[in-house]
Amino acid sequence: MSITRSPSSRPSRRSGRHNPDQISKSDTDDLLAGFFREALDDFVIVPMEESIQQFSFDLILEDDLRTLDNLQLAAALALDGDETDVVFVSADSDLVAIASDRGLQTVNPDG
Repeated sequence: MSITRSPSSRPSRRSGRHNPDQISKSDTDDLLAGFFREALDDFVIVPMEESIQQFSFDLILEDDLRTLDNLQLAAALALDGDETDVVFVSADSDLVAIASDRGLQTVNPDG
């Protein structure tokens, strides 16, 4: 099964609309469920505790990162040193460089 998307048939997440000629809602739901099942095997979802949010504010001042980048990096750094091996994954080369400078193992899927 493959997903085909054209600019005029872009689904809206809020309205739940989709182009029935492209993929059914049921197939979309199945694909998303499969993606999340697989992702949860390889990734950790970190609750945004207040300490992580505060740490992300400190990173904004130190590294001049965008808000979501800060939250991602702060969560990874909060896990680093726990019993979990942390590998920071991002396609943003600048963010990967900052994570690496802070001692995290990194992967950039874009190369």
